[in-house]
Amino acid sequence: AGVTFSMQRAQVPGRRMAYYRLSVRGMTDFQGGNVDDVEREWLASDATPYIELSRTGGDPAADEGFWEARP
Repeated sequence: AGVTFSMQRAQVPGRRMAYYRLSVRGMTDFQGGNVDDVEREWLASDATPYIELSRTGGDPAADEGFWEARP
């Protein structure tokens, strides 16, 4: 519920990169539990598909997957 996704070019000298932002107000995780207020921001290029900028929400007990919060 409440999914917002945006993507735009990132101005990084000497590189072609994109900036991504994802916000999910409520969802069910892979184990069937509820996860609220997940937000992720990252950069990506052809050479590097995921450079994390910011993360909030998710399951703090899980091990650093895309949806989980850092311990």
